[in-house]
Amino acid sequence: MNKALVTGATSGLGKAMCLLLKQKGFELIEVGRKNAPTCIDLSIKDERQKLLDIITEKKPNLIINGAGFGLYGPTLKLSIEEQLAMVEVNISALMEITLHGAKTMLASEKEGTILNISSAAAFFPYPTFNTYSASKAFVRSFSLALHKELKALGVNILCACPGQIATDFRHRAGKGHPQKRDKRTMSPEKAAERLWRQIEQKTPEVVFDWRTKALLIIGKCLPRSILDPILIQGLKDRHTD
Repeated sequence: MNKALVTGATSGLGKAMCLLLKQKGFELIEVGRKNAPTCIDLSIKDERQKLLDIITEKKPNLIINGAGFGLYGPTLKLSIEEQLAMVEVNISALMEITLHGAKTMLASEKEGTILNISSAAAFFPYPTFNTYSASKAFVRSFSLALHKELKALGVNILCACPGQIATDFRHRAGKGHPQKRDKRTMSPEKAAERLWRQIEQKTPEVVFDWRTKALLIIGKCLPRSILDPILIQGLKDRHTD
């Protein structure tokens, strides 16, 4: 039976992905901070070792790094501790799981796939969304380069760059500040289906929906003097500062 390990499995996109994988017949290893079969705080290095041990023992042939969080607001008004925790979850944990997972697949002589969730925010230095967008830029660069190294060996490192998904991400990122839902918001179920197509097709990178793709193309054509105020304006209602 195929085995899948999913981090961030207890809510949002991770939960939707677990439900879809169960329908596909996967044996699941569901990882979350709380209320999960496997409760692990990925911001704590010693706890992450438990997860690496599980990967060594269970040898999943699909790993989805879905855990992650962001924070809206001026960088210096956010606590250093919170931003370091973000780096631990979004970068350090993802990197450890990806590298250990890939080594385990290779040692087991099993083909496998590791899907890392980046973000549309990864394409820009993003004022008032700074540490998050920088962390997701790392995820994107790291995943695409590692895929080139490992594809011929039978291990695919895929990267997904979704835009807005109807989860509690924005509520947490805004620290409870009321968040408006807009027309570009995708349901977790639809996003999970999009991830599954990416896994099936082994597409190295996918940017969700045409509107997000259009915004990225336009953004790349604009000088920073014009783009930065647009990015800041887009988040002004998502935080209190």
